[in-house]
Amino acid sequence: KHTGTVAATAVFAREPPAAAAAAAGAAVAAQQQQNRALRPSKMRAALLAGCICCVVAGTFAHRAYTDTQLHPTGQVQGSCSEHPQLVLVNEAPFSDMFEDPKGQTKFEGSALALLHGKAWVAFDNMFALARLPADLNVSSSSNSANAAVLVGKPAASSQYEALTYDSSTGRLLAVVEGMETAAGIMPFVHELQVQAGSSGTVLVQRCAVNFMLGSANKGFEGAHVFQGKDGGRYLIGLCEGNFCGSGEKGR
Repeated sequence: KHTGTVAATAVFAREPPAAAAAAAGAAVAAQQQQNRALRPSKMRAALLAGCICCVVAGTFAHRAYTDTQLHPTGQVQGSCSEHPQLVLVNEAPFSDMFEDPKGQTKFEGSALALLHGKAWVAFDNMFALARLPADLNVSSSSNSANAAVLVGKPAASSQYEALTYDSSTGRLLAVVEGMETAAGIMPFVHELQVQAGSSGTVLVQRCAVNFMLGSANKGFEGAHVFQGKDGGRYLIGLCEGNFCGSGEKGR
């Protein structure tokens, strides 16, 4: 653009009849051309400033979003300000609940299911299940409906890691995390019928889940029964590791 200004000045300078007018015209033309040359620079500066503002604003917005994701307490408290928040109502250790602990001193609770107003708890270190009042207001009498009792024989380690209630059969499904079979390591489902008066449980059937695991201690850690859109009943299982795997892949 500066080359164009010089050329225009030279053209005006070669006009012999009106040198002064030509010089003035050249000066005006040069100034106009200079203004045109500077205007894009100002626009670029304004555009650059606008981009910087957008980047800064975006950075602060991203930080605010990240802080919300990492520290959601303020957001949660704000959304719950008009409603009662969850507070601790009652708690009790298993060791103090049972009038008859059946010789057990260690209770590794691993899963929970609600059935007819009672909380049923599975333990991964025994086959017995705990039946508790859902509000944990435990009666001291084992004959009371609100008594906490161990249902079934503790026996050996069960590896129960999930417990869910199937309302279509009225049975509990206890899921074994993983067991060795001839085909490989698979989760197992124990279908349990609770006897009258919760005096015990009956193992109705024991079924392997046709799903291979890489390790017996990285299997199903959660389960839930639901009815699909086709009307069928399904059991959804939750794996502990990524890709239901162990080691580096699972991490």
